Amino acid sequence: MTTLLVQPTPPRSSRHPQGVAPRPFLKWAGGKSQLIQQYLPLFPPQYQTYYEPFLGGGAVFFHLLPQRAVLTDINPALVNVYECVRDRVEELIELLKEHERSHNLEHYYQIRSTRTGTNVERAARLIYLNKTCFNGLYRENNKGEFNVPMGKYKIRQFAQMNSCDRFPKFFKRWRSPFSLSMQC
Repeated sequence: MTTLLVQPTPPRSSRHPQGVAPRPFLKWAGGKSQLIQQYLPLFPPQYQTYYEPFLGGGAVFFHLLPQRAVLTDINPALVNVYECVRDRVEELIELLKEHERSHNLEHYYQIRSTRTGTNVERAARLIYLNKTCFNGLYRENNKGEFNVPMGKYKIRQFAQMNSCDRFPKFFKRWRSPFSLSMQC
């Protein structure tokens, strides 16, 4: 299990000018985005630390924006994405723009078959595949190979993700509050 520890941050209202709150940037199986409203009565009104054992797309984390959180997930590729968003967001966005410019069937399957690269290249790969694969499904076979076919989404969905203001600005603001703690 890999853990990201989010240190105390300013109150929610001061972190998001003009009320622009970030939303999950990944679609993830078991995601809670569609269920947040029904979970609202279950969230405690006050707490010291928010613990997320199954980070995935982070819907509850992005909704609550806790001042202190421990974010964990068993998927090291997913945790790498969040680490790269925290530490190397500018490089990540540039790689995503490259994927956007190159996006076609051949590029998708070439990227899908690639398993090596730097941490930021692997993070961009996961985000690109997540945004362009069938149903946003992250799935690997027994060999650890991503094996989801390309979806029929228009590239504008991906373009909105990597060019909209909330993605880079939010994570630039959150870069310093994140600190990493690895636990296995």
